[in-house]
Amino acid sequence: MNTPEINTVNVSDELIQARKLLEAFKKANKGLKKTLGGNAYKLSLEKRIGDCDAFIGQYSTANPNLETPQVSGSPNDGQNRLGQSQQEQEIQGNSGPGGPNDSIDPNLRNQGAALPSPKRVRGNDGQRYRKIVEENPLELVKDCISARMISRFQTGWLEHGTAVEAADPTQPAEKYVSLRDTAIEILDHVSDFVEEHKFSDAQFHWIEYDGGVVTFSLLTSLYNWLVTNELMVGNIQKKPVPRKVTEDQVTVKITDEKGKRITMSSSMLNDARINPSLYPGVVEEGMDAVLEVLKNRNGRVKCLTCDSTGLRGQALEQKPIPPQADDPYLKDCKCPLRGAALELWMVKMTAGIEGIPQRGGDIPKHRLALNPDILKVIGGAIEVASGLSVEDLLQPEMDRLEVTVHWALKRLGKDGR
Repeated sequence: MNTPEINTVNVSDELIQARKLLEAFKKANKGLKKTLGGNAYKLSLEKRIGDCDAFIGQYSTANPNLETPQVSGSPNDGQNRLGQSQQEQEIQGNSGPGGPNDSIDPNLRNQGAALPSPKRVRGNDGQRYRKIVEENPLELVKDCISARMISRFQTGWLEHGTAVEAADPTQPAEKYVSLRDTAIEILDHVSDFVEEHKFSDAQFHWIEYDGGVVTFSLLTSLYNWLVTNELMVGNIQKKPVPRKVTEDQVTVKITDEKGKRITMSSSMLNDARINPSLYPGVVEEGMDAVLEVLKNRNGRVKCLTCDSTGLRGQALEQKPIPPQADDPYLKDCKCPLRGAALELWMVKMTAGIEGIPQRGGDIPKHRLALNPDILKVIGGAIEVASGLSVEDLLQPEMDRLEVTVHWALKRLGKDGR
């Protein structure tokens, strides 16, 4: 067995070293423990620690004014040395030149009895200083928002986020109850948390909410805050998929001016889009035919106005998606399909009529540009005057007239005529 080597000036230091050796032995692997002497080595350390404790206990009893003695000698000196140390103290008493402290190592006299801490350093006043950790208010606020709240808000945003961003920011978001209620829960919870922790505006500034009506702007602000602070992933809102808008080529058949059914090729469809007077029958075959006409050679589907004067590139990609009420919409310019179909129908129906401005002529393109709101007004006016909805307009002439006749007779019946 390897006997642990401990050479110290006093018992207190020896006790510290013995404890360190025992702790190191406990953490050693099996091979090292065996090399050191195994269990016998451990027992010898434990015995030495016990002897040191006993020695200090005897000294403390004889010198009650000292908190923790540091005395010369060592348990290595054997039991006789322990007895001798105590006997010397009793003989010397208070009659010697140094009093009862003569048994302490001269180098350690008047330094006090406190053992040095291996982990913390004391100041000159004997006080231990704790490290002050200043917590970030933002991180505390982020932690206080539960995963359930974030999950519910994100689910609502996936379903309605595009409509929220496209809506009037000043209007109340009463339509989307679940999203609104979750937003209120988060806003109130964070407000209470900030008030409880007494954060100043300089430390943390929260979204202003007075507990009243939740507007679309407030929902957008909360969404942006959650994304900015990495509690939600941005740009994941689910975009409505336009009905009937697919990448697959749809076969379009129309009735030409001679009354013959013909199949439109890709080049013919493109000509129908850029030339108002060609193939007017494309607006008598329903929405599917309109979509194929509005698809350009690059496969992009845009209304006539956006195709000629609208946004391009990244600006087009960032254009807000219209509200769900306008669905379906065109996948590239994001204009409502009904409005785009009405615009194409008007261009085809008025092509060649004298006195009516024509696309492709001398008039600048921007002067013939139409927006979704204006097209809604025009469509509403046509329906009020004829009973024809946009879908009704996209039929052959005889079918349109039949709808108008039934509408007119019903109107006349209401007037008692």
